[in-house]
Amino acid sequence: IELRRLQVHGSLEERETAEVKREEEQDGEASPTSAAAAAAADILHPYPSVSPSLKYALAAPVVCDLSSSGHATSAAPNVLAVSHDDGLLLSIAKQSAKVWTTRTMRPVRTMQLPTASQIGLCAIFVAGNDHIVVGLKDGSVALYDLASMDALQMDKAHGAAVQDIAPHPHHTGFASVGSDKVLKLYKFYVKKRTTPTGGEEGEGVGVETETVAFVDTMAHELNDEGMCVRYSPSCKFLAVGLLDSTTQIYYLNPGPSVKPFVTLYGHKLPITALDISTDSTLLVSASADKSVKLWGMDFGDCHTSFRAHTQAVTKARFLPDTHYFVTTGRDGCVKIWDGDARELITQLMSGGSAVTCVALSLDAAFFFTAGEDGGIRLWRRTSEQLFLEEERERELEQRMEQDAYTRDDMDTAAGGGEEVTLIRPTKRTLDSVRTAERLMEVIDEATEALTDQQQEQGDETMGGGSSSKPELAGRTAHEHVLWAVQQVPAPLLYEVLLSMPFSYALRLMQFIAAIAEAIDIMGGGYVCVE
Repeated sequence: IELRRLQVHGSLEERETAEVKREEEQDGEASPTSAAAAAAADILHPYPSVSPSLKYALAAPVVCDLSSSGHATSAAPNVLAVSHDDGLLLSIAKQSAKVWTTRTMRPVRTMQLPTASQIGLCAIFVAGNDHIVVGLKDGSVALYDLASMDALQMDKAHGAAVQDIAPHPHHTGFASVGSDKVLKLYKFYVKKRTTPTGGEEGEGVGVETETVAFVDTMAHELNDEGMCVRYSPSCKFLAVGLLDSTTQIYYLNPGPSVKPFVTLYGHKLPITALDISTDSTLLVSASADKSVKLWGMDFGDCHTSFRAHTQAVTKARFLPDTHYFVTTGRDGCVKIWDGDARELITQLMSGGSAVTCVALSLDAAFFFTAGEDGGIRLWRRTSEQLFLEEERERELEQRMEQDAYTRDDMDTAAGGGEEVTLIRPTKRTLDSVRTAERLMEVIDEATEALTDQQQEQGDETMGGGSSSKPELAGRTAHEHVLWAVQQVPAPLLYEVLLSMPFSYALRLMQFIAAIAEAIDIMGGGYVCVE
């Protein structure tokens, strides 16, 4: 930043003076202007140990600006893909595609799709990480060379938008599904082509080179529009999520051909994402109905179903070599789940814009997410241990804080335009909720002790002797309640009373009224509770 500032703000006179100094030093001649030139050079670069040639280079004009290296602000990334060596990241936002290095997160390639109808909806890396396959909105499947960002092949594979592309586990091909209700399988092969080296058109010596190409080997009609597709790592199954809320699992035959195996029912809205674990035993399906389901691949039985997000679930991916999986939703949350224990491990991000895509590394050391806010986020695995109890407490505290802001605590005068004022001076916190729960337990203990005491002694007056219950620690029921009220911190007292249900608040008032009546009978003295 300092170098750029010096380049921008260095005056033309200073640059000319630095040039004169450089020429003088090369000729070995001294000049009266040497001192002024040296001062000007020090302005351009204040470090005296730098060579004169470098000082002169710093006075060169700025030739590029890296301030806008990402996607345009009007185009949020909707596709993410990580290369097979975890070194590159591909992001697509409408007609713009960028390739980034995962180590420095700097873009190294940029490509613009030729027409407005060619919007990238899905993409994968080809083995070798020198090519990418992109599924387009107009139904085409395109193969691009990353070195030149040229389209080597573009086939009209589907009659409508290509919704998803899944790479073969052995990287020998891929599968695609589209809105035309067709599932297609492809295989890669090496194609030779001749590239002219010069001369007039049709003249010159051609150089024969080899390049990657693909050809479709099978097309299968689906019951409805395909939304997502995934190979099992064992290459035994192929799963397709459909618009009719079902998941169709096929056997993969060597033909190549597919044979229906089982259809999974249960979701109420279209399937948005699915994935299969590394050991090919579990399948996770996500839907627009906000739910996630875990299925067994052996018999297609549903192991569990739960509501994962408050809005539609957009993506679900298994972490490699585990039964943990990541889900993202339109509620802006990124969550990691345990498929064996069937519980939430942690929530990495809450609130904000919808998260629409996720891409994982091969060793689960990191993964990327992107959403409608236009940003790409990198999440790295750390060596710190996670304790589920602490995570649940943190989530509860976050929910309580959100509820405190969303509760109807604001009073807006009728007519509009008037300033909104806050009625309550405090807000509900986790400490106030816990204190209210403890106070309710004390009220239950005191009520039970008072009932037992009245049944044994038949005396309804206060002070009928100490209770034998260990919870009361030798105090009477009323003294036990008074002791609990005294333990409540003064700043939390207002919120504690508001957090209690009406029935408990009513019983608390009855205990306090009985204590006040007893104090009045005793002549206005004070009750001291140890």
